[in-house]
Amino acid sequence: MDALDFVTRGEDAKPDHLIEFVRLRAPLVPDDYDPQAVVPDWSAEPARLTVRGFFGTGDSTIIPNEVRAQVQLEKTIVFPDPDTDVRAGDRLEQPGHANPWNVLGVPDDQQNPWTGWRPTLVVRAVEYRG
Repeated sequence: MDALDFVTRGEDAKPDHLIEFVRLRAPLVPDDYDPQAVVPDWSAEPARLTVRGFFGTGDSTIIPNEVRAQVQLEKTIVFPDPDTDVRAGDRLEQPGHANPWNVLGVPDDQQNPWTGWRPTLVVRAVEYRG
């Protein structure tokens, strides 16, 4: 797909080179310390959903301590479908990638104020190595 495809086909145009992620969502259980609240239970089998997106910008930071150095990678992941079911606290597995991406904060689905067009869903995600 190129820019001309997007202009001529509009919303029917689909990107050709998306990454297939598996969205993991842990079941919610009552918090041991506050039974009125719920927390994710990652020891249970998470709900899985295949979603397609691509990486936008990224950044990395080395977090050293006395024993080891950990690398924190932060990336923006863009989903062409603004209704993609991804939310804060989810994890995204990437095939061939050792660690899951942890979704930070609330995903952003910007909307054009004149046309109502919602082009994408954007999430910030972090991965820790080391």
